[in-house]
Amino acid sequence: PRREHVEHLHEQLLSRADSERVLQREIETFVKSPGFERWQHLSELLDAADREGRIRAILGEAEKRGGNASLLFEIYLAEGFVLEADGLVATRAIDAHTLATAAERVMDHHPDRAAGWLLMAAHRLVKRARAPHYEQAADWLDVVRDAALATGQAESFDRALTAFRDLYRRRPALLRALDARGLR
Repeated sequence: PRREHVEHLHEQLLSRADSERVLQREIETFVKSPGFERWQHLSELLDAADREGRIRAILGEAEKRGGNASLLFEIYLAEGFVLEADGLVATRAIDAHTLATAAERVMDHHPDRAAGWLLMAAHRLVKRARAPHYEQAADWLDVVRDAALATGQAESFDRALTAFRDLYRRRPALLRALDARGLR
């Protein structure tokens, strides 16, 4: 009976070592070339006991290696790491529409972060001078104003709007779009 028990324990140890090697290979593959489907497969392999720490480590390594910032931002949000997603917004260029979509998703629980993401999205969108971009950016800033009023940040919004208008003062179509929404 002891021999059978020892053999069983030995097989368990070998299978754990094999699964750890598979996991490490999947992590390396994801970090080198991040993709959402790869992430889904990788996250299924993570053990629940140390899942949170592993996720932070894996995504942090992918960030260091310059992985697709918009994808990493989306994964952080999907995993519930809003603070880490916000840090990524501050350090890497995230697509404007990705930011706006994410802001809509977190507005109810994190209005301050959502407002910041929308403001950043507006800046990124109007860097290319196109009238439809101006209308969209003005709409986003209108939402930021509402969020600022709801969270008692009206004064901060006024400063941000003044800086925004000053930065793009040579774009009359943008200023007209802002004025049409009462964003003065």
